[in-house]
Amino acid sequence: MNILPACVRCGNTFTLNPRLPKQKYCAVCIKQSQICIDCGVKKHRSFRGPRCKKCDTLNRIDKPNLKNRRPEKPIEQVIVEAEEFGLVPEKQYAFGYVMGVVFGDGCVSKVSNRQSHVRSDGTQSVKRTGTYLIRLSVTSQAFAERFASQWEVLTGRPATISTKVRTNFSKSTLKGRSEGYSVQLFDVNPAHMLLGRYFKHLKHESELYELLRFPIEVMRGFVHGMIDSEGYINPKFPGRIDIANKRITLLDVIVLMLESLGCSGTVYTSSSQTVAHLVTRMAYRKYNNNT
Repeated sequence: MNILPACVRCGNTFTLNPRLPKQKYCAVCIKQSQICIDCGVKKHRSFRGPRCKKCDTLNRIDKPNLKNRRPEKPIEQVIVEAEEFGLVPEKQYAFGYVMGVVFGDGCVSKVSNRQSHVRSDGTQSVKRTGTYLIRLSVTSQAFAERFASQWEVLTGRPATISTKVRTNFSKSTLKGRSEGYSVQLFDVNPAHMLLGRYFKHLKHESELYELLRFPIEVMRGFVHGMIDSEGYINPKFPGRIDIANKRITLLDVIVLMLESLGCSGTVYTSSSQTVAHLVTRMAYRKYNNNT
């Protein structure tokens, strides 16, 4: 006959847990005395459940931690909120300019930030949050400053400009750079959950001809952003602008935008080159706020 063990604390008999052959406390005393029901270790915080942190971690293997996480908004909701946010009359040009720069030299990426929090018992928790970061790294300080100013007009948040010196050109499209060559870059990395996700959708997921449904001021800003990022203006012929890009469809859309602005443009392609060129004539100076 099996004799039930007695609780060391209250003296009542209890059924032994098969996983704990050396169990000394009954279930009631374990719950009251903040003792882990699996290993018997006294816990520091009773409201975290009946298990200590170590046993709780073992029981959660292969189970995602969804605590304090919010699901990402559907792209349809992001589109509606972003367009309501960016198409305010006084923000339309800035909205188009930032979008044009993102389509040109800029890029959007999602990064995971790890934020640690120290609990009262000394343990540390790690919280992961996803942020859409808009990256722009250019050699012109005036270009970086103009992008930062238009971003502040659009969002009300200032964008910080940082500088760095680049010496590694092994994977760069700039050919003929020697080992001793260096260039100073100006970085602008503003983060915005809504606009970052929206610009990423427009650049990589949507039909490019959807850009034509924006108001005229958004198109004007978009064209100016593309000129600042991908355009070339010959000093001898300041009215002639050449925009180079690999996406021919994007250049065709810009031609339609130019027609809406009262200008014209022609797209040139060559079988020997992977980059197409759009040539137009309009009164615009790069990196000049007086447009």
